[in-house]
Amino acid sequence: MIAVAVIVAAGKGERFGDASKVLTPLLDRPVLAWTLDAFEHATSVTEIVLVVGEHTMVPISELLALRSWTKVRQIVLGGDTRQQSTANGVRAAREDAEIVLVHDAARPLVNSDQIDATVSAAAKSGGAILAAQVTDTIKRCIQGQIVETIDRSTLWQAQTPQVFNVKLMTEMMALAQSGDVLMTDEASLAEHLGYPVTIVPSNSTNLKITHPHDVLVAEAILRARKEATS
Repeated sequence: MIAVAVIVAAGKGERFGDASKVLTPLLDRPVLAWTLDAFEHATSVTEIVLVVGEHTMVPISELLALRSWTKVRQIVLGGDTRQQSTANGVRAAREDAEIVLVHDAARPLVNSDQIDATVSAAAKSGGAILAAQVTDTIKRCIQGQIVETIDRSTLWQAQTPQVFNVKLMTEMMALAQSGDVLMTDEASLAEHLGYPVTIVPSNSTNLKITHPHDVLVAEAILRARKEATS
């Protein structure tokens, strides 16, 4: 099975406060390096398409030259939105690809076992995503007032990778480009098309680096992992 991972690293890091967020040091290595390691070691991933912004093309190319990530076969420019960047990456996937994975470069703590499990689930059902079950009590509010407590037993927080077979991914990207549906993530497109998407249980450690304090949390998790294996 040929599975191509599209890693999206084209964001401008507006909430983070740094356009080069994916190059931010995380235990003295760039965030992106940790992400690439996970996909390099995932046995289910055949190759990687890396989607970057014009503002990071040079430093990311320099990073790739420093280390042999053999699965990175293409670097493509992203678009003005996450949706456009994802579409550019999917279009760059090799013609014989059977499975396409989409992953946020800013989720550096995903591990190869999680990636492989999500690919396996998608190969069976057509689509699968990593997700963490909601543990906090969730309130619905209107104008600052609580109007309802939501049953959290059926709620999951979507993460990446989000993985689909090529036929479905092609339909999803066509729908996204039509502008008829608001894309919140890749799975939302599959849902709109009526395709089932399997949940592969994850946890909150597969966090996305969004704000500066997330770096401190990610470093603490990485240190704990190192201590557990030493």
